[in-house]
Amino acid sequence: MGFEHEGARDPRRDGMAKTLLSDARCLAYIVRDAVRESEGMSLEEVMSRLGASGGGRVRMLSGEVITGYGSVTCNLVFPFEMPGGQEAVIDVEIQCDVPVWTAKRQMMYLSGLAWYWNHNPAKDYSSVRPVYSIWVFLNPKAADRNRAYVLDMQRGGSKVPMTLVELHIGDPEGATCKSLRMLDLLFKKGDDPRSNLERVATEFNIDWTDEKGRRDAMDMLEAIAAEYRRGLLDSAREDGFIEGEEKGTGYMRAVMIRNYACTVRKALSCGMDMDGAMSLVPDDIAEEVLERLREQSSGS
Repeated sequence: MGFEHEGARDPRRDGMAKTLLSDARCLAYIVRDAVRESEGMSLEEVMSRLGASGGGRVRMLSGEVITGYGSVTCNLVFPFEMPGGQEAVIDVEIQCDVPVWTAKRQMMYLSGLAWYWNHNPAKDYSSVRPVYSIWVFLNPKAADRNRAYVLDMQRGGSKVPMTLVELHIGDPEGATCKSLRMLDLLFKKGDDPRSNLERVATEFNIDWTDEKGRRDAMDMLEAIAAEYRRGLLDSAREDGFIEGEEKGTGYMRAVMIRNYACTVRKALSCGMDMDGAMSLVPDDIAEEVLERLREQSSGS
């Protein structure tokens, strides 16, 4: 499938990813498991090399890069100081869709980042910035769940080290590394998003900065919970939980409407106006979400 068929970038999804994963401790767990140069480091050392030894947010780099297909925008791009002082550039992408079309896009992002951050390399290549692109799949195929893949990739005669990492979430009890368990818990299907957030905050000592930050993270988590449920139908059919197109589609649509209605209510309670809150809702279910909100309002 060509890139032109993959759909436009969803700014809401990017915002959700940034809100949830830009905390230094959260990123440090991911980097420690995904970046080979951090092997054996303590979490505190990884955070220090991310430039956030005191916690809080990691300094982000520009996510706008140019590829052969035009401009693309990455979710989270940040520097990492490797042993010896060399700087790597790391990109973290969250994918809510079932991963059947991403290979071409992954190569686009890697090569785009490699060129953008190394367009004037030194002759001896000692100052070349290695590039890592880490993709977190929220709806992996059954065979890939709870798996991590690391691939070294070079394009043509490039001297820039490029590494692709895939983290496929699954069951937290079967996670093979800390970062997968954290992501499994955070995006665990079928559980209350607030419970997920609180459990991760407790187990991994992630504060999400302050009260406002936690509230914003909660709002975004509930929104992304509704968003990634779009991909649950395929997973449910694959596992045999849902039989039949009509039953499966109706069930998942009801889940989406319920979750988006909850997201809109929370956005309104945080001071957002109705137009802004409804902009979070996909057009194809907007009327049904409004109807559910009216029913809840009349019944209260």
